[in-house]
Amino acid sequence: MWRDLPGLIAGRILNGVGLGLMASTATTYLHDLHHEARPERTGSVLPGIVATAANLGGLASGPLVAGAAAEWLPTPLITTQAIFTLAMAGCLALVLSTPETVDLKLPAAQVRPAPRRPAAGGRSARPAR
Repeated sequence: MWRDLPGLIAGRILNGVGLGLMASTATTYLHDLHHEARPERTGSVLPGIVATAANLGGLASGPLVAGAAAEWLPTPLITTQAIFTLAMAGCLALVLSTPETVDLKLPAAQVRPAPRRPAAGGRSARPAR
């Protein structure tokens, strides 16, 4: 284990980056799910409120669970990690059971070829003056 201050700072930075990546993806997914369920409610603030509450609740539950485990459970470092491993397994099960928001039945977009450029040393497409 890396018990010095640089190890703690590196762990906090990696944890923050991971949470930031996860939170932005989850927020977008909540907006997509809300739009699929209620397409008539464009511009609704409900998905943003739910995402904010979930993010703040998730960020607040970490220190609470870790503090409770350190205070009342044996081997707090191992127990805390075991609790969060079980929580992640539960979250994985929820992710696997959520519906897909992308409509796979739509045809793929037709891609137009890029305009051709003249070969090196060739004539320009501009008219001569």
